[in-house]
Amino acid sequence: MIDLDGTLVNSSPEIARAINAMLVLLNLPRLPAAQVESYIGDGAEQLIKRSITQDGVSEPSAALFKQAKQLFFDEYAKVVVQSQPYPGVVSALQSMKKAGYRLACVTNKPQSFTQALLIASNLLPYFELVVTGDTLAKKNLIRISLFIVASNLEWHSVRRCWWATQKWILWQREVQDVI
Repeated sequence: MIDLDGTLVNSSPEIARAINAMLVLLNLPRLPAAQVESYIGDGAEQLIKRSITQDGVSEPSAALFKQAKQLFFDEYAKVVVQSQPYPGVVSALQSMKKAGYRLACVTNKPQSFTQALLIASNLLPYFELVVTGDTLAKKNLIRISLFIVASNLEWHSVRRCWWATQKWILWQREVQDVI
């Protein structure tokens, strides 16, 4: 079970471009990419709210948020497929598949964006299952995602799933240390 954004692919440049395009269309000031990156992590809705208010705490009006959300999704659809896998990701996925791991990609990203990105980055063939933000009624439910993945891939041990995830996290930290 592997996360997509920030683990497999570096999507923050494209997310920042889409956020800034949204802000321009709303006649709001653009944000530095690093600031947008600091807002990433709790799903698109929180990212959009933080970007509109530019303080990460305030709530925008419902009307402004609704308009911003549509604009962000429209702009992100134009650039989502430009995100690239991190160095070493493909070889790591090849190694895991060769070792017999049945892999699943789990993300908060909507299915349409996820599918397009996995296809464009040639990562889709490595995954037997993809769980997206549209798959579950609520987002960020790691335990439910884990059991959906385990059930669909007929894993007899959830421990193996966690072990694979931890192994990937350790590998990712090693790659980040080198970079």
